[in-house]
Amino acid sequence: MDRITNEHLDVMLARYVRALKALELPSEGIELTRGSKLYGNSHKALQGGAQPVGISQGFLGWTKRDAYDKLHTVAVTLEGVHYQRGNL
Repeated sequence: MDRITNEHLDVMLARYVRALKALELPSEGIELTRGSKLYGNSHKALQGGAQPVGISQGFLGWTKRDAYDKLHTVAVTLEGVHYQRGNL
Protein backbone atom coordinates (compact mmCIF):
# COMPACT_ATOMS: atom_id res chain seq x y z
CA MET A 1 0.00 0.00 0.00
CA ASP A 2 1.68 3.17 -1.17
CA ARG A 3 -0.52 5.93 0.15
CA ILE A 4 -2.44 5.82 3.41
CA THR A 5 -5.81 7.57 3.40
CA ASN A 6 -8.18 8.54 6.21
CA GLU A 7 -10.26 5.51 5.25
CA HIS A 8 -7.28 3.21 5.82
CA LEU A 9 -6.80 4.76 9.26
CA ASP A 10 -10.48 4.27 10.10
CA VAL A 11 -10.31 0.58 9.12
CA MET A 12 -7.19 0.02 11.23
CA LEU A 13 -8.72 1.86 14.20
CA ALA A 14 -11.75 -0.44 13.94
CA ARG A 15 -9.42 -3.47 13.95
CA TYR A 16 -7.68 -2.15 17.06
CA VAL A 17 -11.03 -1.60 18.82
CA ARG A 18 -12.18 -5.14 17.86
CA ALA A 19 -8.98 -6.56 19.37
CA LEU A 20 -9.60 -4.65 22.61
CA LYS A 21 -13.18 -5.94 22.78
CA ALA A 22 -12.00 -9.51 22.19
CA LEU A 23 -9.74 -9.18 25.24
CA GLU A 24 -12.51 -7.51 27.23
CA LEU A 25 -10.43 -4.36 27.63
CA PRO A 26 -11.90 -0.83 27.65
CA SER A 27 -12.82 -0.03 24.05
CA GLU A 28 -15.68 2.47 24.20
CA GLY A 29 -15.21 6.00 22.91
CA ILE A 30 -11.81 5.61 21.27
CA GLU A 31 -11.37 8.36 18.72
CA LEU A 32 -8.69 9.15 16.22
CA THR A 33 -7.51 12.74 16.03
CA ARG A 34 -6.08 13.62 12.65
CA GLY A 35 -2.65 15.14 12.63
CA SER A 36 -0.75 17.40 10.31
CA LYS A 37 3.01 17.20 10.01
CA LEU A 38 2.93 20.60 8.33
CA TYR A 39 1.25 22.24 11.34
CA GLY A 40 3.03 20.17 14.00
CA ASN A 41 -0.02 18.17 15.13
CA SER A 42 0.37 14.45 15.65
CA HIS A 43 -2.14 11.71 14.97
CA LYS A 44 -3.51 10.38 18.26
CA ALA A 45 -5.93 7.78 19.52
CA LEU A 46 -7.67 8.99 22.65
CA GLN A 47 -10.31 7.53 24.93
CA GLY A 48 -12.08 10.29 26.80
CA GLY A 49 -8.91 12.38 26.64
CA ALA A 50 -6.76 9.59 28.10
CA GLN A 51 -4.42 7.11 26.48
CA PRO A 52 -6.04 3.86 25.34
CA VAL A 53 -4.49 0.44 25.95
CA GLY A 54 -1.17 -0.16 24.22
CA ILE A 55 -0.62 3.35 22.86
CA SER A 56 1.76 5.58 24.80
CA GLN A 57 0.04 8.89 25.55
CA GLY A 58 -2.22 8.23 22.56
CA PHE A 59 0.61 9.17 20.17
CA LEU A 60 0.42 7.40 16.81
CA GLY A 61 2.85 9.47 14.75
CA TRP A 62 3.27 12.56 12.65
CA THR A 63 2.15 11.07 9.35
CA LYS A 64 -0.75 8.87 8.26
CA ARG A 65 1.75 6.11 7.49
CA ASP A 66 3.17 6.32 11.04
CA ALA A 67 -0.32 6.23 12.55
CA TYR A 68 -1.40 3.30 10.38
CA ASP A 69 1.72 1.31 11.19
CA LYS A 70 1.40 1.94 14.94
CA LEU A 71 -2.29 0.95 14.99
CA HIS A 72 -1.48 -2.16 12.95
CA THR A 73 1.33 -3.19 15.28
CA VAL A 74 -0.77 -2.77 18.42
CA ALA A 75 -3.82 -4.48 16.87
CA VAL A 76 -1.78 -7.48 15.70
CA THR A 77 -0.15 -7.77 19.13
CA LEU A 78 -3.52 -7.71 20.91
CA GLU A 79 -4.92 -10.26 18.44
CA GLY A 80 -1.93 -12.49 19.19
CA VAL A 81 -2.57 -12.24 22.93
CA HIS A 82 -6.23 -13.15 22.36
CA TYR A 83 -5.24 -16.12 20.22
CA GLN A 84 -2.74 -17.37 22.84
CA ARG A 85 -5.29 -17.03 25.64
CA GLY A 86 -7.71 -19.19 23.71
CA ASN A 87 -5.10 -21.84 23.01
CA LEU A 88 -3.47 -22.21 26.43
